[in-house]
Amino acid sequence: MPVCPKCKSKLVMGAVRCRLCGNVIFDPGSVIATTTDSIEGYEIYEYYGYVHAVAIQPTVIMPPGVNEMTPMCAAIEDFKDQCFLRLQESVQKEGGNAVIGVKTTISEYGDHGFMLSLDGTAVYALPKDLAPYLAENYYNEHQAEMTRAQNQKETAELYLNSEGSSEENKLGQMIVKFLLAHPDGESAVNISKALPKSISPQEATSCIKELLDTGVLVKNEFGALSVNENYKK
Repeated sequence: MPVCPKCKSKLVMGAVRCRLCGNVIFDPGSVIATTTDSIEGYEIYEYYGYVHAVAIQPTVIMPPGVNEMTPMCAAIEDFKDQCFLRLQESVQKEGGNAVIGVKTTISEYGDHGFMLSLDGTAVYALPKDLAPYLAENYYNEHQAEMTRAQNQKETAELYLNSEGSSEENKLGQMIVKFLLAHPDGESAVNISKALPKSISPQEATSCIKELLDTGVLVKNEFGALSVNENYKK
């Protein structure tokens, strides 16, 4: 029977959280990293290919008489964390939740710095002792999310590609062009006012909703709309 790595209490087979201490045993949103080609205790369901991340760190120069080791070590740790966060983002962008075969390369960067490079293979993996029905649910949800993301991307391209556009797509392109000229965001009311008078408020509202649903537009906490950073050219 598996045990919690934190409090060592026995776990129910397939548990994702310890009932005693609350420790998360498996977090679907986390990214696991390993230098080997497999993950101990995990089964790999999908391979998504090569991922890469780079971070550059200037040389830490301290005044004479100051011990350089403490700030240097702190800078290196921050530098490593920064690079790993970028690698995590690359893995999640590909659809994975783990990266295997991680290789680390450190090289000089110019005359006053060095560069850290992390490379690996993005995969989707689940614990082997996870209850079969839970593993199936996680995997099916993951596949469905990947399909939704792909459909969303394809729909977004219709609004961003001017070739062969329908009237609805042209309206979306007008809205996107207006918001690109107003990077701080605008309200739906101001967007509608900026459109040609031949376009009704209902048409503008419907198109804005479609742009939000496809992820082309995002809304901040104040309700202002702007173009998703992922779609800015």
